[in-house]
Amino acid sequence: LGERQREALVEHVARVLDSLARGALAVLDAHFYSTLGLSFPQALAADPAMAYSEAAKVMPESMVRTVLRAVLRSLGADPEEIEAALEGLRAGDGSRFLELAARAVRDGIVKAGPGA
Repeated sequence: LGERQREALVEHVARVLDSLARGALAVLDAHFYSTLGLSFPQALAADPAMAYSEAAKVMPESMVRTVLRAVLRSLGADPEEIEAALEGLRAGDGSRFLELAARAVRDGIVKAGPGA
């Protein structure tokens, strides 16, 4: 993802989680800001596998997976793609997540600004 696409992904993830999982977003953002100086959506866009493992330090992994399932669904991923991306994240590989995010930008699900 380019910088503008990454910024659009951060805004999209923040909007989705603010509407669907505001409490989880608040907990995650507090932890991520205090430890990394980034919001959870920023960390997720920069390094999804690290964001997954770091999130699992502050909430049960099942909750992390539920939160990320909602994000992936909002990116237009189907159930099989969601589970594959989550398993990749669990194994330390964020490539599938980033592929789905790039597809969502390309398909106009996530709107990137001019020059993206």
